[in-house]
Amino acid sequence: MSTDVVADQTGDVNINLAAFDGVWRLAKDESTVLDEQSGEHVKESLTDQKVEIRTGADGVQTHDTYVQITPELRIHEQFVIELNDDKWVPYTLLEVDGDPSHPRLQGGGGQLLKAGLKLGEPSAWLKMTYIDERTTVRVTKNLDGSAQYVLISRLSEDGNKVSGYLMTPDGKFVINKHLVRESA
Repeated sequence: MSTDVVADQTGDVNINLAAFDGVWRLAKDESTVLDEQSGEHVKESLTDQKVEIRTGADGVQTHDTYVQITPELRIHEQFVIELNDDKWVPYTLLEVDGDPSHPRLQGGGGQLLKAGLKLGEPSAWLKMTYIDERTTVRVTKNLDGSAQYVLISRLSEDGNKVSGYLMTPDGKFVINKHLVRESA
C-alpha cells in the first residue's frame, strides 16, 4: 500500500491517501441497509454503485459517485475535498440518466436520500477527516445546516476493499456498505 504520513519541519502532518485512489464497485452481496419498517438490515436495493477516487499532488481528493438506483435511473454526484480542512464542500449532483422527477430522487418518505436532488446543485455539505492510513470519517450536513450523517470508511489491509458504516444523527447505523477495488 502506498500511503504515507509524514510530518514536515513545522510538525504539520502531510497525508498521502493514494491507497484509496482507484475505481471501486459495490459488493452488493455484502452490503445492507436498514429497513425502517422492520428495523432489520436487508440487502442493498441499489442496482449498482461505482466510486472513482483521485488524489492530486496537492492532496486534494476528487470523489465521483455513480449510483444506478434502478435499471432506468442513474445519477452522478461529485465532491472535491482536502482532508482535515475546516471548510464545508458541496456534494453536487452532476448528471441524471433517467427521469429527473423520479420519486427516488425526491427524498423523504423512508428513502435514504434526505433532500431532493437537483441537477447542478449540492445535495449536502461535507467535511472529511483523516484518522489513520486506512480510515477516514465523513461528516455531512443538509443544505439547511442540520446534521445528515457520519460515514466511517475503512480500507482493508490488502487495499482491495473499503467498508463504510453510515450513522444518522439519531445514532442509527443505517448503511453497511462494501466496495471492492475494480482498478487502481
